[in-house]
Amino acid sequence: MKTRFVSVAAILLIFSLSSFSQGLNFGVKGGASINKITGKSFKEEFTYGYHVGGYVTIGLNGKLSLQP
Repeated sequence: MKTRFVSVAAILLIFSLSSFSQGLNFGVKGGASINKITGKSFKEEFTYGYHVGGYVTIGLNGKLSLQP
């Protein structure tokens, strides 16, 4: 019962913040990385990687926003 109450309260809070917000923005972030680790048990070569993700920015007022 307590879990259900907390869940409903959180949903209502999220919807109330969205209704008073100054804007809602969606986007995609991404990038690349290059690194090299040295040591006896590592190969002496570069490793390459990448990352991709999304974000949502909820504007609460003119000076404050939330990015979960």
